[in-house]
Amino acid sequence: MQPTPHDNSLRHILHYTLPLVGSSLVTYSFTIIDSLMIAPLGNTAFGGTGQGSLYFSLVCALFIGVLAMFTPLVARRVTKTPTELSICFWSGNLVAALFAVVAFALASVAGPVLEFCGQPASIVEVIVEFLNVLRWATLPMLVGICVSQLVNLCGFPAINLYSAIFGVLLNALLNWVFIFGHCGAPAMGVRGSALATVIARTAMVVFSLLLLQRRLGARRIELRKLSIDLSLIRAILVKGGPRGINHVSDWLITFALVLIIGQRGEISVVANNVGDVTSSTMYIVPGAFCQVATIFVARNLANEAPRQDIVALLKRLHIAALFSCAVVGVAVALAMPAILEFFALTPTSEAWPITRDILVVHIVFYASYLFQHSLLAVLDAFLDTRIPSIAMLAVSALGILPIALWVARHYSAAHVWVVEGIGVTALSFFYYVRLRRQLTQYAPSSAAEGGTRSHDGL
Repeated sequence: MQPTPHDNSLRHILHYTLPLVGSSLVTYSFTIIDSLMIAPLGNTAFGGTGQGSLYFSLVCALFIGVLAMFTPLVARRVTKTPTELSICFWSGNLVAALFAVVAFALASVAGPVLEFCGQPASIVEVIVEFLNVLRWATLPMLVGICVSQLVNLCGFPAINLYSAIFGVLLNALLNWVFIFGHCGAPAMGVRGSALATVIARTAMVVFSLLLLQRRLGARRIELRKLSIDLSLIRAILVKGGPRGINHVSDWLITFALVLIIGQRGEISVVANNVGDVTSSTMYIVPGAFCQVATIFVARNLANEAPRQDIVALLKRLHIAALFSCAVVGVAVALAMPAILEFFALTPTSEAWPITRDILVVHIVFYASYLFQHSLLAVLDAFLDTRIPSIAMLAVSALGILPIALWVARHYSAAHVWVVEGIGVTALSFFYYVRLRRQLTQYAPSSAAEGGTRSHDGL
């Protein structure tokens, strides 16, 4: 079967992007719902679960980064038959399952790690209680990452949106049941919130897979046929290794900055948690465009599209992303008083000015975060992961972290995020230079004729 060249129109881009934005927003509401449900339990429970969730994300960050290479690698393969889809499915999920075992172990030692980092004892106690249950979500979360990528590659991004809606509704219901002890269940507090997340995440994976199988029809994945491709597994690990280091460096520097802020006391922890919830919601829009960029650019490279077509695609993607981010940034700025009130912060509370300043910093550097992650996503499509990883490590370890430590001693928590924003801007410029180099070196065999080589993609 010979496919036509990949459609790079704005309409097709939005066909992928809008469901991804929607599914990401809905999925992230897991965190918002958890925060709202836990808030009545007090500041200690609220701050502790926020830091616990961040620690959990950190221990999974390396593996999430490695698994991100599943998309560009599979996009380059011939994956039309059920057997070929099955090979991709089982190869990716075997890697995810092995990673889940390691992530579970790392989540189990949160207490000693956070005590060593000087976090308040009351916060550490809540984190340990929370993670002792949440660690069981490592397997469904990492397997779910592979399943959601395969869903996107098969051309059904709306499935991830439907799955996210189903998961969030289930999570909200189970939070109400397990946190406060309804429907005959015991009142479990923060452990109940974690249990709700574990069950909802598992149900989402099953739900997505059922919908995908239905949409694939005769091409459905042969789940009973355990087939793997060692070359694909090796490529995920080799190309994904540096990408995982890059991803974990990003999370590690964020976590380190949170720990620095945490040393300033419980009020700073609470203020930063509100800022983190809001800013993370903002980053969903550029995150969706990053996923689309990886898929579209990888397919164009596989088809040996002319350089000018890829450049035009990149311009189209970034213009759409910048416009969307501008709308989000302005909306957050205008809604800031309502956001603070939503989290029960008033102008007379100690956390109010700290939270306000943190949000302002995130808005100012919003475009820098967009370019950092979108350019990195395009470099992923070129399978260029090693040098960007080294750059991230260098900027984080030699620039952001030591400067942030000094700033934290003399200025407010918001200034710590200013340091990170400057570092992100520097990385964005480096990634841009690196991408220009990749485009200059790109020379498809059919480029001289202005055509594209047919490639059986999903």
